Amino acid sequence: MRGLVLAFLLCPVLGFASEQWTEVKSAHFTVITDAGEKRGRDVALRFEQMRQVFGSLVLHGEVKTSRPVQILAFKNTKGIKQMAPLFKGKPIELAGLYQKGQSQDFIALDLSTEGDYRWQTVFHEYAHLLLNSNTSEWPLWFDEGFAELFSTIDLSGKQALIGRAPESAVQMIANNRLMPVAQLFAVQHDSATYNESGDHRNMFYAESWLIVHYLEEKQLVKPVILSFAATHGHADEAEFRKRTGMTFGEFDRALENYVRGNKLMGWDTPLPTGIDANSFTARALTPNDALIAVAEMHAASPDHHAEAMRELEQALSADPANIKAQSDLGYAYLMQRDYAHAEPYLEKAAASGSEDAMVHFYYAMLLQQKFQASMASPEQLETQKKQLEQAIKLNPNMAEAYNLLALNARQRQDSTGAIDASLHAVALDRRNESYAVNLASAYLAARKIPEAQAVIDQLRGSQNSYVLNAIASMQSYISQYQSYQQAVANYKKDEDGPGGEEKESAAGEASTPRVVLRTTDNANGGTRRTVQGTLVQIDCKSDGSGVLYMQDGERLLQLKFHSFSAIADSDSDTLTCWTKQKQATVEYSVDGVAQKVSLAK
Repeated sequence: MRGLVLAFLLCPVLGFASEQWTEVKSAHFTVITDAGEKRGRDVALRFEQMRQVFGSLVLHGEVKTSRPVQILAFKNTKGIKQMAPLFKGKPIELAGLYQKGQSQDFIALDLSTEGDYRWQTVFHEYAHLLLNSNTSEWPLWFDEGFAELFSTIDLSGKQALIGRAPESAVQMIANNRLMPVAQLFAVQHDSATYNESGDHRNMFYAESWLIVHYLEEKQLVKPVILSFAATHGHADEAEFRKRTGMTFGEFDRALENYVRGNKLMGWDTPLPTGIDANSFTARALTPNDALIAVAEMHAASPDHHAEAMRELEQALSADPANIKAQSDLGYAYLMQRDYAHAEPYLEKAAASGSEDAMVHFYYAMLLQQKFQASMASPEQLETQKKQLEQAIKLNPNMAEAYNLLALNARQRQDSTGAIDASLHAVALDRRNESYAVNLASAYLAARKIPEAQAVIDQLRGSQNSYVLNAIASMQSYISQYQSYQQAVANYKKDEDGPGGEEKESAAGEASTPRVVLRTTDNANGGTRRTVQGTLVQIDCKSDGSGVLYMQDGERLLQLKFHSFSAIADSDSDTLTCWTKQKQATVEYSVDGVAQKVSLAK
């Protein structure tokens, strides 16, 4: 019976054993293939060239990517079927797949397919990763138009061919009237045109491609982007005309003439130089290694997550000491919020001395999730810091590792470290608004109000409700902090002037908002007082002590606490060190030490 169970567990591994698997590593890609080393090098070369072409088109400089990309290149359709999304329980037919993960992205390719546009979807999505990592926020129509332009790139000849019309775009433009550009420019991420399938959405993609093609041909990309930047991403006809010399109506007619003039052709550009496929490293993989690579991509797909768990368990049955399988299985449990099962795998993998950045990053992610539920100890924070620093050392372009390091520094009261790590995260993923929110928060914690305000102002055009709520909360905090600073200055001025306590009393009756500042640190506080109002913010230190701010009408009350766990109401599981702008009741001693905090039900 035991032999039958083992045979069942190893069945997928035996299927992989019939193929020879190879891993090819270039500067920016890892390719895992069953089509031989030469094909693996060719795939890595094409993606390196595509990455460099993007740099020449958009940046004219160094290209960054904020997350790792792993490519599975299958020699036939049978291989890619196991990666495809499911529809009614059956795999969708496709030649290429781009799977976004939480911390890294995956690409699957069918090397047996033919046709000029076989990997168009993959190239489109990879273009978005490059745009997000290297450019500031651009209009939606430009992002999608450029991704469509990039999706048909051909690197098979002696020169790179760019700008060929996608087949779907040709059909839409030939059979339909163009949308007025004023209408197209107004489409946002939450617009029905962008989100609902049908001809309107297809026309948006087709015409966005057409506009970017026209702008590239006429060398008008920079003026148009600057016109939108000047109006924070909104279409303004006066600004557009100032930059391009055309009104929206005149631009509509220019596009119509461009289509009639049969200008929808691609153009040649020199192939990137200095990329030698023979310089890439290559090694043979075991069937078990190949199974783990497939499981990693499966784990990023909702349709295949359960399958990934089984594959990783089977890989560990074949090789219990496999660090990659341990880490990946721990991560799969982590994604299910099953921390009890995740921790042993991730902790063991991280302690192995692995040279894989993701191994250390996954363990740091687990610790971060645990910190949300309970106060982190100084030892835990130091462990997380070391894991993140190791991940960054092994992969300096991992934006999310820098973001977690910034949060770690905040908890350790290292404001300089938090700002530095946040700046790195934002630089690597310039369009990630969550990173920008964290940067503004780090500036606020360091009392760098002008710097925080500058970041907040840049986020005002966001369409993300979380971001808008966050910056509204921070803006409120800035206003309260500035009022507090002014009130303290007024208090000191009153105190230094004639009249002493009488003047302070008189000032309390004045119309100027007063702030009660209580900072005396005396453990024998005596009689308790109670304040009800808005819990503005809590600043926790690594030893559990800290300061909280309560707004009661026009007063801003600053209260110390010696132990966060001691002041939290035992009936409330929602009070954390990150709680802000919540209605609450605080009991405190007359010497300004908080004793108990209760959030309003």
